[in-house]
Amino acid sequence: AAGGYCKALMGNHELLLLGAKRFGDTPVQSGAGTASFQAAWLLNGGQKSDMDRLQDHHLQWMARLDAVMEEDGHLLVHSDTTAYLEYGNSIEDVNDTVHDVLTRSDADEVWDLFRKFTKRFAFRDEEAGPMAVRELLDTYGGERVVHGHSPIPYLLGEVGGEDDEGEGVAVEGPHVYADGLAIAMDGGVTMAGKLLVVQLPLTG
Repeated sequence: AAGGYCKALMGNHELLLLGAKRFGDTPVQSGAGTASFQAAWLLNGGQKSDMDRLQDHHLQWMARLDAVMEEDGHLLVHSDTTAYLEYGNSIEDVNDTVHDVLTRSDADEVWDLFRKFTKRFAFRDEEAGPMAVRELLDTYGGERVVHGHSPIPYLLGEVGGEDDEGEGVAVEGPHVYADGLAIAMDGGVTMAGKLLVVQLPLTG
């Protein structure tokens, strides 16, 4: 729109790319034993050609991204998780804490942040889901949480998990759930789904 702008949020894949560039094969402690950012990045489709083209100004821009924002009553986050609550009691606190973790550049600490931002489905359960959304809204403000991360076919139970490619699952628009308190925006691009762009607040 004229006079508008596009702003990205910090998510798990930004943290993964930053970690792969900074720490490479440096071992980190994960729940499954020893891992590395480089191995996880490659497992998630990382391409050497992309890494070769990555420059310092790209990394600086990415490291400064906010993890949480609130706009016109919409709490904007990447992941459908309550893990943000572990990093502060206000939007400013969360963003400052995430930036501080990246500034300290400790591989294990960044890995822990990355793993927490990969969590999903906190809002999906019929009873616990709305409570989780309300906890975020009560803490950070807003009337609805808007998130990506978990493809809508996963949330609808039409795809079993990340190993299921979900081909043929049609997503026509955002998924409103958790008693109307959450809006999921990931149309399943990795499953040949749609890249959803909508104007908020939703109408109809």
